[in-house]
Amino acid sequence: MTAESDRLERAGRYVLGLMDATERSRAERDLEFDAAFRAAVVGVAERMHLFDLGGTNAEAPSWKNVAGAIAAMPHMRAVSGAVVERENGTPPPQPPPARRPRPPADPDLKRRTLAILAFAILAFVVGYLTGYVSAR
Repeated sequence: MTAESDRLERAGRYVLGLMDATERSRAERDLEFDAAFRAAVVGVAERMHLFDLGGTNAEAPSWKNVAGAIAAMPHMRAVSGAVVERENGTPPPQPPPARRPRPPADPDLKRRTLAILAFAILAFVVGYLTGYVSAR
């Protein structure tokens, strides 16, 4: 299995409530920091919405319940810009620091690289021929 299929399977188990308490708390922690897992959970929940026909089965999860549970998570409310604190009054954990952005690509880099390479080859050929001619 690939990482993407594992992520989707785990997201499906999370949305459907098929995880035990330990696994669920780990998944909720991953929702705070792992944007790919969070996107997978939202995607699975949206796909589940297609199957929500408003049936009478009270045990089946409905789209409103799933969407409400996802929206009620502290890290999902924090996206709106409001600072959210946990029940015990501590602020939510901060994500790891972002990497430094790459410098912008230089459009003339290929041209300069080819010019340097051409001059290096030319210098090698001239040096080789000079040594060959002087040895005769």
